[in-house]
Amino acid sequence: MSDYRVVVSTCDKYLPYLKPFIHQFNTYWGKDQQVLVAGFSKPDFDMPRNFHFHSIGKQEDYPIEKWSNSIIDLCHQIQDETFVFMLEDYWLTDKVDVEGVQLLVDYAKQHPKVVRIDLTPDRLHTARDQSTEAEWKMGKLGHLDMVKSKSGLPYSLAMITSVWNKENILKVLKPDWDPWEVEMKGSYATYLQGDDMVVLGTEGIPVPHCVGIRKLPEGEGKLWLECGFFKQEDRERMQALGILGETGFF
Repeated sequence: MSDYRVVVSTCDKYLPYLKPFIHQFNTYWGKDQQVLVAGFSKPDFDMPRNFHFHSIGKQEDYPIEKWSNSIIDLCHQIQDETFVFMLEDYWLTDKVDVEGVQLLVDYAKQHPKVVRIDLTPDRLHTARDQSTEAEWKMGKLGHLDMVKSKSGLPYSLAMITSVWNKENILKVLKPDWDPWEVEMKGSYATYLQGDDMVVLGTEGIPVPHCVGIRKLPEGEGKLWLECGFFKQEDRERMQALGILGETGFF
């Protein structure tokens, strides 16, 4: 069993999307991994034993233009100093490198300059495209090939699946930012910290997943589930359980 929690941010409107999240999570990360779902209203359905719900407060106090306030308050409300941060529509598509994630959590705990460690290929692609190999290659951490993101690279504070160092996250997040400002202004705030704050990643994909919710370009607000990223057996099982619709619409 790991010594960290996965913290999943959600809102009332997106609570139903926790169902495919939970199904895929326990399939590919495991039922022993502890998960804290952080939202506002408690889900009206039962969650597995390894999932626990925490209410940050009333959703009306956290409109989208004040999204950062909910994350700041959440960080103050939980005791976890290092954790994995995800959103409720980050749905696993394959087996998680559980050993690798634990290595990265341990590294973040031991290196106070780390603000986050990317668990997706984003830092690798960004660093490789915008810096020299000597700048981005870090060497080995166990079986992982580590990547360093040069200061100032875009989306340093991207809200994608990552290991978070709470103390440093709170240094760069400011109140009254919407999700896009969190990524843009938060990345700039990280850059201003210079060498005192680092963003890392790996050359692999420790947590394979898709961004599951997309807005249709002409769908009048309708949302589309990215079912195509799921394995056929996962998709069929969730459809049989009533978690996914036949068409992909939720």
